[in-house]
Amino acid sequence: MGINKVSSFAALDSKFSLTNNGTIEIGNLSSVYAGIVINGTFVNNSDGLITINNVSSNGNTINTLLGSVSTNFGVIKIGNQFTNVYGTYLRGNFTNQSTGLIEINKVNYSGLYSESGTFSNYGSLKIGNNGFVSGNCINLQGAITFTNYAGGEIELNNSINYPSFYLLSATVVNSGNIKMGNIFPISAGLSIGSSGSFTNNSVLEIDNVSNIGSFSTALFNYTGSTFTNASSGIIKIGLNTKVQNAIGREFSNGTFNNNGNIEIGLVESKTTSSLTPITNNATGTILLNNDTYLFDGSINNSGTINIQTSSSCSILSTLTNQTTGKLTVDGIFAGAGTLTNNGIINGNGEITHTGTKTFNSNSIIAPGK
Repeated sequence: MGINKVSSFAALDSKFSLTNNGTIEIGNLSSVYAGIVINGTFVNNSDGLITINNVSSNGNTINTLLGSVSTNFGVIKIGNQFTNVYGTYLRGNFTNQSTGLIEINKVNYSGLYSESGTFSNYGSLKIGNNGFVSGNCINLQGAITFTNYAGGEIELNNSINYPSFYLLSATVVNSGNIKMGNIFPISAGLSIGSSGSFTNNSVLEIDNVSNIGSFSTALFNYTGSTFTNASSGIIKIGLNTKVQNAIGREFSNGTFNNNGNIEIGLVESKTTSSLTPITNNATGTILLNNDTYLFDGSINNSGTINIQTSSSCSILSTLTNQTTGKLTVDGIFAGAGTLTNNGIINGNGEITHTGTKTFNSNSIIAPGK
């Protein structure tokens, strides 16, 4: 079924129930005012294919209203041929099942925008892999719960002006895999606004953060926001392609807790910026791998920080190594910041730190040089 040349209304307006087992093409030949409006129950089954293109300046490609329930088992492609002004506008409950594939490309604003309800992903969500996204790939603003379950795959690319993943007052839990910048450059990675919460239980990879936009940080959180990397969480930043900054920005002062593993690779300028305190708890590991790093935010370490052989790390602010903390220096540890050690400092590297040092009783210093 093809729908084109709709000037004042949505191509499909479902007030009650809509189930698709075939092919629906919207805007494949000419422009439409809006794509699909869902005000009831919507199901795209495993044989279903929906493509939406050419949505004009006044409408969204998919608009789910409050109280609506949407489930995708099939394929939804937005912007696979022609540009849409807006992406999706989700306010109900939307589930992308394990067989579901959602692709969003060529949008002048955000790809997936939501301000209420729930979004549950068990399948594949790809935004910007085959075309530009002028806004955020994902933009969550309000009381929405966004969950990427085990087996869920999310890829975000080509966000050329704004962070790929932005949340404000929203709750996000990742138990699957999220990749940002794995194919094309992004302006910034994950940005957590005030009252936002992001918990990573699985894999979060961020690469290719360039300075093409007004932001240039892989992961940062603002005042009043919370980022938690659980003990099962794995974060990889700049392991494949260099990022401008890894964690934090000068104007941010959120809560950052690491209980899992963070590995930071290629960084253009800074690793962490001021006003972003990092708490590395007892089960947490931070691995600095193969570059020169600057820390000008405070670090409270009760876990493990490993500066590898080919790396140099300079502390410009404050590093407190607690009694369970272990700082392994196999590269170079430098900087003029404040170092307080209550735990263990060891390794086969070189310590050239020139700032204030406090070594409390029972602390262990066993560097290689």
